[in-house]
This record gives sequence, structure tokens and C-alpha cells, in this order.
Amino acid sequence: MYDVCLTATAWYIIGLLCVLLIRSFGFREFHQEKIIPWLVGIAMIFFLIALMFN
Repeated sequence: MYDVCLTATAWYIIGLLCVLLIRSFGFREFHQEKIIPWLVGIAMIFFLIALMFN
């Protein structure tokens, strides 16, 4: 369970970095204002679950 949560956290962080990369290229129709807080929140939840199972 610990490994699964850390893997999920890593993928959400990678997704967040991809969103920031897309944003830096100037794609304003990409709704990053809604996606970034969700990615950060979900990554934090998975990370906290991983810490609880450690």
C-alpha cells in the first residue's frame, strides 16, 4: 500500500509539472486554474496515506 501511494503521488506531481510546462508554452485555453489545485490536493492526500502506512 505504501508503494502504491508513493507511486500515485509521483504520477500526480509529474502531471502537475506537465500542466506547468504546457502553461509555460502559452496554452491559455488549458484550464490550469482548476487543474493545479486538484492535482496538488490529490497528491497530498496520497502522500499522507503513504505516511500513515509507513
